[in-house]
Amino acid sequence: AADVWVCSVGKGGALRLRWGIAAELRAAGVRAGACASDDAGLAEQMDEARRNGAMYAVVAKDRTLAATGAVRVRDLAATVRTETDVARAALAKYFAFLSGGGGGG
Repeated sequence: AADVWVCSVGKGGALRLRWGIAAELRAAGVRAGACASDDAGLAEQMDEARRNGAMYAVVAKDRTLAATGAVRVRDLAATVRTETDVARAALAKYFAFLSGGGGGG
């Protein structure tokens, strides 16, 4: 099971993008997974996130990431759709904060 499921949207390289972000999160101690299919749409990836018991989904859109450096974090447990934009470089700290790790300093 994964706490965070990384999804991606974009042309060419979407699979590499989501696997790269998932690897960065795992290296920081976050239980992260990602869809292995290169042609999976966002809805399919979100369904897979729920099947894997993820509490959060990271949605990386290649154009947004290139323009702003940010990804969107969606709380899958919330009854009302809750999303937050987070800089890719700060994702590990963001999830450490959410899990009670604080991340101060």
